[in-house]
Amino acid sequence: MGAGTGAGARVGQHTRLRSDTDRTLALDALGETAQRVAPLTLAAARRLDVLPALAAVLPEGLQRGSTVAVSGVGSLTLAMALMAGAMRGDAWVATVGCDDLCLAAAEGIGVPMHRLVTVTRPERGMWTTVVAALLDSFEVVAVAPVARVSLGDARRLRSRARERGSVLIDLAGMWPEAHDVSLRVTDAQWHGLGQGHGVLEARHVTIEVAGRRGATRPRVVPLWLPGPDGALAPIEPAHAGADIDALVEAVPDLLRTVG
Repeated sequence: MGAGTGAGARVGQHTRLRSDTDRTLALDALGETAQRVAPLTLAAARRLDVLPALAAVLPEGLQRGSTVAVSGVGSLTLAMALMAGAMRGDAWVATVGCDDLCLAAAEGIGVPMHRLVTVTRPERGMWTTVVAALLDSFEVVAVAPVARVSLGDARRLRSRARERGSVLIDLAGMWPEAHDVSLRVTDAQWHGLGQGHGVLEARHVTIEVAGRRGATRPRVVPLWLPGPDGALAPIEPAHAGADIDALVEAVPDLLRTVG
């Protein structure tokens, strides 16, 4: 009893000493410090990194709390690249129902296998519950639902992602409302094949970027998916303008043919 009383007395004495300080000055100093530090801390905390090759696609990175649609030819490769970028830090990624995911290909792009969890298709009645639970614990959750997601479930999952700061990637296009960001792979052209000979070396694609969070102005970004060395790479200006240059050079011949 005596020891408890002494501890209480020391706490009381500490409180009385604190009450004699100028609380106004202390709070003002704390407020100024918070204003200087908070914006930088929150800016870093609100996003996940992307690979350098995708810097033009998502200049601000993957925004935490957002939903992202990835579609088109090569969409799974693009989604794996998004995972790899987010996992360059200490992020963990989960996939649900992504049966076409090739683990060897994912590892080749840069996805650390020890921080990737794959979940097979859960029972239909448990799908939303499983995805919601994963959003609680994983920074990125990629899903490929086999049936259209109800509006109520979609809104609950969107709210869960925002609350937890997770990113939900939709790979099946089964969502009833627009996503925060939409990435669509178009104009896929393989290079390396000739007339009956050659090997596939690289795939030239165009990424159409749209959405309502950080992508309100639709734009297109050319990309190697993959490039000649097997990795993603931005299209250099010389390559991007090659087709246009060839067309310009062909104009005189076309005119002569028409004449």
